Amino acid sequence: MLPPRMKLAPCSPLVLLLALSACAPESGSSAPDGQPWNVVLLCLDTVRADHLGTYGHARPTTPALDALAARATVFRDTSATAGWTKPSVPSFLTGTYPSQHGVFEGSARNEAGEVTDLLPASATTLAEVFQQHGFDTAAFVHNAQLRAGNGFEQGFDTYVQESLDARELRWHGLDWLDGRTSADPFFLYLHFLDAHWPYPAPEEFLTRFAPAEATARFRGKDSKALYSAINDGEHVLTADDRAALEALYDGALAYLDAELGKLFAGLEQRGLAANTIVCVVADHGEEFGEHGKVGHGHGLWKNLLHVPWILFVPGKSAQRVDTPVSLVDLFPTLLAAAGLPAPAGHEGVDRLADPRSARPILAEHKAPDRYFQ
Repeated sequence: MLPPRMKLAPCSPLVLLLALSACAPESGSSAPDGQPWNVVLLCLDTVRADHLGTYGHARPTTPALDALAARATVFRDTSATAGWTKPSVPSFLTGTYPSQHGVFEGSARNEAGEVTDLLPASATTLAEVFQQHGFDTAAFVHNAQLRAGNGFEQGFDTYVQESLDARELRWHGLDWLDGRTSADPFFLYLHFLDAHWPYPAPEEFLTRFAPAEATARFRGKDSKALYSAINDGEHVLTADDRAALEALYDGALAYLDAELGKLFAGLEQRGLAANTIVCVVADHGEEFGEHGKVGHGHGLWKNLLHVPWILFVPGKSAQRVDTPVSLVDLFPTLLAAAGLPAPAGHEGVDRLADPRSARPILAEHKAPDRYFQ
């Protein structure tokens, strides 16, 4: 059953993860150093797989992630369940498809006020499962579609949604770790928006792959109108336009990667590297005019659905999995990596236990006038 639409009030490092042991975890086991497993889940909003070095990108956008991937399980053909954030994130948080968890519509304003789809209380989230097993749970997210009250906060002891760049999110996450007083394991979720237009990254990164004058039309006060004109068919994206957009995107991604490197180093400095699982995914990709549009949220093209999934488990040998998998698989896989059973009701496959079995891959899109898979 789909949840009701709710009326709301008017809107008011890196490489150091290498000091690891050689045993892979088993269900119910502890980490190689004898401590309970900790889990860090990182969602890189709007990051398409083919712009990471480990997925074949020629530019040096992601050295920190590439170093992590070299010692991790990399799922090379991972599909999101939707082409934008609001339906995709609850899919990997619950292991169910949009038509099951019911979250399709983002926050919008109409004559009744602001309305949005809610993740129903009956849904079981990763955070709830970790919490039930004694984990401290926290999330720091940058995306207004994921704000508290929409249901995504279920199971989190701490849930903060603010406009935070990658550096600030890194600080929040590490500060939360430093402020913990319990010896319980933790589940920490960070959701980064830095590779999302308008690419709020420092200038040194935004000019790394193209000079400022080459990308100015996509950064000025008229850039929003230009985006709309492209998507409305009023402006045909040229080869130079696309090159400029991709240069900006790659620069923002390089900034995000640099901050992730500092986050990984922070885990090492706190003595957490040997017993902390790090899982990196994206909720969806991005278009640069391949089908006449830019951005995302308008369909189910491969460049909107093909996302990275890197799963680093200390002591587990690196591997590359080419079998097509879905982000719904993250739910049972991440729980299994931490030695926990997945509750019934999810659609995913534990891809550590069964990395290569083929199954249909589903993605969904709901537009005002149609629904399609």
